[in-house]
Amino acid sequence: MLSAQRQRQKTLDALLAIFLTLATNQPVLFIVEDLHWVDPSTLELLNLLIDHVATARIFILLTSRPEFRPPWGFRAHVTPATLSRLPHAQVEAMVARVAGNTTLPAEVQQQLVIKTDGVPLFVEELTKMVLEPGLLREREDRYELTHPLPPLAIPTTLRDSLEARLDRLASVKEVAQLGAILGREFSYDLLQAISPLDEPTWQHGLSQ
Repeated sequence: MLSAQRQRQKTLDALLAIFLTLATNQPVLFIVEDLHWVDPSTLELLNLLIDHVATARIFILLTSRPEFRPPWGFRAHVTPATLSRLPHAQVEAMVARVAGNTTLPAEVQQQLVIKTDGVPLFVEELTKMVLEPGLLREREDRYELTHPLPPLAIPTTLRDSLEARLDRLASVKEVAQLGAILGREFSYDLLQAISPLDEPTWQHGLSQ
């Protein structure tokens, strides 16, 4: 019987062999995002891959926040790249994409560019926030303000952003809380069975 450490090593070796075999048949693109949250086993696999893919047809793309320090150090086949904040033109393009290419009022567009400071996550989250019912009215090819634009606040974390959005839509928050109790995946019938809400209310919450 193999020890736990030996089983771990054989598993890593098997995964490496799979990658290298795939790369003999066709080029492989392997993407791992948010390395600042990486677990030790995944990091060990990445180290192993980086040590063995210098001549293989494998392109590995890894992303992380600045605080992550890669343990593999310098490699001739590893190229680090630091991404800067988005320039205004790209922020405007991203806002337009999130808004479904429907024109926003100029003052809203300006606030989104200034407040998000070129951070893609904030661009997406704040744009979604202003598009929620109440602030804007949708016309055929544009949005119009329903009342003067209030100050736009940038959430400091993803959790703050999610909580703020849920707080603005009561039925959505209740449905989300029920889902959180059940887990990442659950059936429609199970949600219906435990929901204290009437069907039109939680159907609206699900659609939102």
